[in-house]
Amino acid sequence: MVLPFAANISTVFLEWDFLDRIDAAADAGFDAVECQFPYAIPAERIAERLRRCGMTMEVFNAPPGEAARDELGLTGLEGREAEFRASMEQVIEYARVFAAPRVHIPAGRGRISHALLVHNLAWAAEHLDAHGVTVLTEPLNPVDRPGYAIARFETAMDLIAAVAAPNFKLMLDLYHWRKIGELAFEDLLPLLPLVGHVQFAAVPDRGEPGAEDLALIARLEAAGYNGPIGCEYFPRTTTVEGLGWLELARGLA
Repeated sequence: MVLPFAANISTVFLEWDFLDRIDAAADAGFDAVECQFPYAIPAERIAERLRRCGMTMEVFNAPPGEAARDELGLTGLEGREAEFRASMEQVIEYARVFAAPRVHIPAGRGRISHALLVHNLAWAAEHLDAHGVTVLTEPLNPVDRPGYAIARFETAMDLIAAVAAPNFKLMLDLYHWRKIGELAFEDLLPLLPLVGHVQFAAVPDRGEPGAEDLALIARLEAAGYNGPIGCEYFPRTTTVEGLGWLELARGLA
């Protein structure tokens, strides 16, 4: 398997401090990193560590709103437009400093305005396109993320059609896809031209990926997907002890 694997340093290598996780991922044989929310550390410090390790930041998330309220994004929340625009300025700065090619913008949960969601995502796609950044939307399964605005692939695809921007694409997280249970794998293949990033983890516990998960990645690769694979899983013991799957994936090349 020759696809690049990006360690999500918000979920793996948690035994290290945040910046040191980049070194740990490089030492373990990952090709790149991704993360959820990098904003606690100045972008230049993260970028310097990436350069030192010869790594890239493949994707990160826009700010999620108020963590205490578990808002899961500002994008569709009425009355929060100014906060959303301010958060996008921060996203643009981090993406510019990282030279990151992708940003996931979470939609929000609760009372979401669909019209505002489309408007804000179109605005973000236009402004991030000027920096060469692809904007991603991701369905999240309703068991883990109840009330999230995008809980089905049909909703995500309708949103992509409504925004109608060439740099607005689907984040295909195979863990969430399997938990949602909406589409057969064969139904995913026609969507590949609209897929901007892929993530995976084992079902049901979101632990290290296993042989079944690697088989799905191999099928995506065979169907023409050639982008990075985000490894957004939670190790069952320590990160290093659980890296047998990566050795197996490399052995499939």
